[in-house]
Amino acid sequence: MRGRQSYARAFGTASNGSRIRPATLAPLSGPRDRRPTLSRRRHLLRPFPLDTMRLASVFSRSSLALAVACGAVLAQDQAAPTTTSSQLVITSTDSRVASGVQRMFGGAAGAPAAIGEGKALVLSLDDGGKLATREAAGDAWLVIEAKPAFLMKTFSKQVRQARMTAGMMGGMALAQAGIEAEAIDEVMDALFEFPNQVETLTVTIPRKYEPNESMAIAVGLAPKAETWFAGLVAALKPHDQGLRRLHGHDAMMTADIDVDFAAIYPSLEPMVARFTTFMVRDEALRAKVGPMLDRFYKGVSGPGSMSFDFENGMQFLMELCDPDAVAQVMADPVYLEYGKVASEMAGGVADVTSNAVTHRDVAVTKTVIELDDPGNNPFAKDGKTVTMAAISGGAMLMTSFGDADAGIKSLIDLALDGKLARAPLGKLMTAHIDVGRFMGFIAEQMGGAPSDDAPDAVDVSLAKNVEGLRIEVNIK
Repeated sequence: MRGRQSYARAFGTASNGSRIRPATLAPLSGPRDRRPTLSRRRHLLRPFPLDTMRLASVFSRSSLALAVACGAVLAQDQAAPTTTSSQLVITSTDSRVASGVQRMFGGAAGAPAAIGEGKALVLSLDDGGKLATREAAGDAWLVIEAKPAFLMKTFSKQVRQARMTAGMMGGMALAQAGIEAEAIDEVMDALFEFPNQVETLTVTIPRKYEPNESMAIAVGLAPKAETWFAGLVAALKPHDQGLRRLHGHDAMMTADIDVDFAAIYPSLEPMVARFTTFMVRDEALRAKVGPMLDRFYKGVSGPGSMSFDFENGMQFLMELCDPDAVAQVMADPVYLEYGKVASEMAGGVADVTSNAVTHRDVAVTKTVIELDDPGNNPFAKDGKTVTMAAISGGAMLMTSFGDADAGIKSLIDLALDGKLARAPLGKLMTAHIDVGRFMGFIAEQMGGAPSDDAPDAVDVSLAKNVEGLRIEVNIK
């Protein structure tokens, strides 16, 4: 009842002074369906090699906020500035979108109003719940500028429903990985608390997406002052030496990150401790794993490069500032024990062997995971996955899937022979996904045909500006 009252108070007055009835959110266009639905399909956690999980965790930890921020980037000046009291401003050159927004707030449905050439309709909601409409110069199909904390409070009922759904869907996968219910709740609480650390969320979509046509989307986050997120964004910076980008960037998926990990590790250190608690339930082992991982992360520079496709598998390179310290961690019996425990969460039993292979006097650690239920996992030959990892040329190298043995030797040669030069990336992160190849592979595995509406590729980049983080998404 409290949520309904809050919603009614927030959206109680229209621009003409009349009362707006509380309403469940409706689509931007088309008929409203008030019947909430929930997909009950069971989302299985498909196991991947242990080192892939662990190394991907290391790689992503240096850009944890980047992954969190990947859904939002700063808008460009497409329309008239908003007032300081505006909590939500939606601007569109599409009259159907504008009409849908009005419906979304419980206004009367009607025929879309015409919008003049070179103009856009601006709908703004102030902190008193008053919705105002005006016309202004604009050429973007849709621009959204919002105060996330206000929206989380205003749409508290919808947020609670989303929290429940996320807990059910995500909790199922996490529970399969051995995460306890209390820890799952903690993860979900942190996820839904994050918007309170964001001052402004802005999304700019220049035009409506049409199949087989390219488009760019800008989304952004401006952190709220004196929050954890603000501290993390302030600390984010490229590494002064740049990174070595792997060859084979015509692969199906690639990712490059140029972040000084030492600068952001103090902000991420509490998360490392919580991650250790999630992964290791045995308190005696946890007491050893925590300090070991701390030594590991302090040996990481931050920049890294990854490429992946179904033919050649995955290749990964991460720059190190203290290769000897990281090598000592990998040779530590606690590391091997930790690896075996983590493999159980991946759905299998691991055999971790140090010095399994030596190439040019470089020792290689081999991890073989025998999956409990490989299903139709295309990377698990005979129900097993193999990952090879080594420290060479000032970097941590890893290969998985495909011919991991040949792959690690190739990476060692590249690192030792100096065939990869470090250079600035120019962004904090870039990523590429060949959607056509990926969807084609999935369709082949499922016995269907890829969708004609899917884009050919998606490129994502993350950068930092004076207001916060900026991400550009280019759909081709």
